[in-house]
Amino acid sequence: MVFLVLKSYDGGKRWERGRGYKDFASAARAALALRAQHPAIRYRVDVETVGLRPAVRKAVRSKRRQR
Repeated sequence: MVFLVLKSYDGGKRWERGRGYKDFASAARAALALRAQHPAIRYRVDVETVGLRPAVRKAVRSKRRQR
């Protein structure tokens, strides 16, 4: 998983991808520091899963009747 710092210049309507971090604490600290430097820009932290496959359901096989 990668924690991303997203930034918005238009009040939260569109979010641009920023830098990625390995843990949430580092990403949150970076977002707070950026918010202090640039108060007009909104920042938030989001998670991106990298390399994880979606869960695959097992196929249900129907047994054929033997006559």
